[in-house]
Amino acid sequence: MLNERVQDETSEGRERLMEAALELFTERSFVDVPIHEIAEAAGMTRSAPYYHFRNKEDLYAAVMKRQFALIFTEMSERLAAATTLRESLLAIITVVTEMSRTPFGRFMNDFRQHMSEGIQRSIMSETIRPSEFFLPVFERAYAAGEFQRVPPQVAVQYFFMALVGYREISTKEAALFQGDPDRGLPSPDDLVDFILRGI
Repeated sequence: MLNERVQDETSEGRERLMEAALELFTERSFVDVPIHEIAEAAGMTRSAPYYHFRNKEDLYAAVMKRQFALIFTEMSERLAAATTLRESLLAIITVVTEMSRTPFGRFMNDFRQHMSEGIQRSIMSETIRPSEFFLPVFERAYAAGEFQRVPPQVAVQYFFMALVGYREISTKEAALFQGDPDRGLPSPDDLVDFILRGI
């Protein structure tokens, strides 16, 4: 009974720290937020984070893993409602675009810029790779005859590269990449049409 209560309190404290860290990291950045400030925002002592995490990077990694899990859950729910490859690809693009426009999109930049290789490897080893997550979508569509030019493994690579480029452009100044500020970004439908014609 006592052990269960201690575990509950430990889990609750860990969650409070992760929530506070996500909020502060997305408001400012990983490098601009000292770990004691995260503890204060979580209503805990300055030393409390070290009971739950080795250091600030370890806390960041835990937050990142949880956010990835939430994104994949959201994507899974939308993919379950899709009946064609076209609908599936639009669902993926929608989730990625929505995520990129949230504070989590800014949070991702810290991952690339400020995390050690060890932390990056840790996060990636415990998170499903997007290409692996998308592969079953392409395998089902290939088996159903929705595309035939290339095998599913190649199709998913093409799609992923296009998706990453689309995400990057949609989070920056479109005019910088396109040269014509009046044209705007291609729509998700345009991107899906482009991919489907190629595969």
